[in-house]
Amino acid sequence: MLKQRFQTKSEIERFLQELSNYEISQTQELYKNSPQEYVDFALSLRQSILQNILKNGDVGSTQYLLLYLLFAPLQGQIPQEEGLEPFLKTAKSHFLSQGLGEFENLMLLELEVLCLLLNAQSNEAIKRYIQGISHFNIHFKNAGVSAEFIRTYFPKMQISMELFLESISEILGSEYYCSLSFEMRRSILNWQLHCFWNVPSFFNHRSWLSLYPLWRELFYLHLKEGSVGAMEHAVYMQFFIYHMCGNSFSSQEQWREFSTEIDEVASKHYESFATSQSLPKPTPNPQGKITIALLRDRIVENSPYKVEYSLLKQLLSNEAFKEKYTIKIYLMSLLEKSENSPSAMQNYKNLGIEIFDVGEYCNARGFYNSHLQKAMLLREAMIQDSVQILLSPNNGYGISDFLIASNVASSQVFWSHGNFVYNVPNLTNRITHICGNETSLVREGYEFVGIPVVMDNAFYNPPISPELIAQTRAKFPQDKLILGTIGRLTKIDSLPYLSMLVRIMKAFPQSIYLACGSGNVEEIKQKLQSILGEEYESFMQERFFFCGYVNNVIFGHIIDFWPDSFPMEQGESRIEYVAKGKLSLVLVKDPSKVQKEWITMAVDEEDYYQKALHLLSLSEEQKREVIENIQAGLSRYNQRREELGVDSMMRFLQSLCKNS
Repeated sequence: MLKQRFQTKSEIERFLQELSNYEISQTQELYKNSPQEYVDFALSLRQSILQNILKNGDVGSTQYLLLYLLFAPLQGQIPQEEGLEPFLKTAKSHFLSQGLGEFENLMLLELEVLCLLLNAQSNEAIKRYIQGISHFNIHFKNAGVSAEFIRTYFPKMQISMELFLESISEILGSEYYCSLSFEMRRSILNWQLHCFWNVPSFFNHRSWLSLYPLWRELFYLHLKEGSVGAMEHAVYMQFFIYHMCGNSFSSQEQWREFSTEIDEVASKHYESFATSQSLPKPTPNPQGKITIALLRDRIVENSPYKVEYSLLKQLLSNEAFKEKYTIKIYLMSLLEKSENSPSAMQNYKNLGIEIFDVGEYCNARGFYNSHLQKAMLLREAMIQDSVQILLSPNNGYGISDFLIASNVASSQVFWSHGNFVYNVPNLTNRITHICGNETSLVREGYEFVGIPVVMDNAFYNPPISPELIAQTRAKFPQDKLILGTIGRLTKIDSLPYLSMLVRIMKAFPQSIYLACGSGNVEEIKQKLQSILGEEYESFMQERFFFCGYVNNVIFGHIIDFWPDSFPMEQGESRIEYVAKGKLSLVLVKDPSKVQKEWITMAVDEEDYYQKALHLLSLSEEQKREVIENIQAGLSRYNQRREELGVDSMMRFLQSLCKNS
């Protein structure tokens, strides 16, 4: 590579194509091995770009930012090129000037970054690029090219999380941020969520939480301003903060802090805003059935959907329920998270459940849709439908908090899927299906009505092609015993759990582990490295596999044993796995509720280890006998549990109607 010299733009761009196959470690090695030759090559290329491109009035494309790979090893090692100074000044002084379009601004940004790179001011160049690109409308035609460049090449460039955080923090400063238009403010958030978050080395990194104080300050400023534009931005910001922080939260204490500092503060402002707008109050319809609203962020085939669908299906099979109540789903359609699943929506419609989808009216603007408009339209629809009972399985979205704060229904019920500390004004009741068989319980100081839910059979063990299972199994060593879990990786990001896993796998050298799900891979790797020491590299290459998001139906069949995570359990995904006739082991939170001889439930960590060894040592015949006993007991247990769940929900609804 270092022998090449370039006379034309096309020759330079062919070289850039070649450079795209490199990683920073490789160019660093080239520099280390031949420093003078490397410097001579870089200086020659710099002159060629200056003479054949910039001085000809031409500009480079996003592809030219690959020069980071070449010039980063030379940071502070080469003289500055004075010929670049006029281009640098022009780019800096005109970027985001009034009257310029997105295309012109992008050319100016990439020109400035290119000049910085050619002077080996590599960190400053990347910092400027991160800050500059964040101002563009993320739906701008060329923005997709820039976003793809960032996601693909930042890992190859080894752009650190620290440099990213330093860069983005500066444009999140309140004085600067609030000087921008609302659309540009939204763009800065959009680039964080839809681009930088998805850089593999940044994805779900816990260091994102270091930005929380800046986000919170901006959130408070917009709430206090109180104008419609500021409130619109605040309602979206609440979703943004919830999404960015919630993916890294692993404890009730973190959620409690979020509820106190975000939900409760926001709700007071939302209530005042609703009053200032003279929003209508709910008026129960004395005629006909009582309308129950289920408020959903979106409908996708995840665990919350499966739980909610299962309960609604069971309730709609109950004649007493059908005579008195009607259920309607009100859909926020948060496309920032994902699109809705047509098949899952159809499943609800097949039950006779009507869906009001506010996304049909608001999502045409893509990632710039108004969350305040969605809240207002959802509220209007609920008032028109005389909704009396709101079931909200949401714990932090601006839209849902706005609806509760503005008193959209006489009974406003929080349905917990694991967060037991969510607390906002105007909540009237709390329910949860995470209750064992208890119908009245206290969690984290709050009273909940327990609604046991048995998952619908369609979710437990749906039909799947044996060929698909075999094809997936063939991707992993055939002579190995597969341990694994399926769910958010934050649940296995636990030093005690990972230490236990390594201990078990050392006792069974023929085992491998599949970590299925998305999340903070790098932090899990760091913990494993601290546990394994010198064994880390071989262990990760041969025995530990990060599989990313998977088809849980297929992987449920290829995983041989599920050692459940602790202290955070996997939840419904484990139950689906067990329903396929498989073995799992859990560490129970309350040992008083189990008997130590129950071989799939451990009362402490040493018991967990011993029971894991026992279960993994069973012969096929012994394993089959254990599974048959579990399945028989589970069938009887589920029948009783379903009846209990429907009965508990009916009694709860009746109590709401009496009190309203």
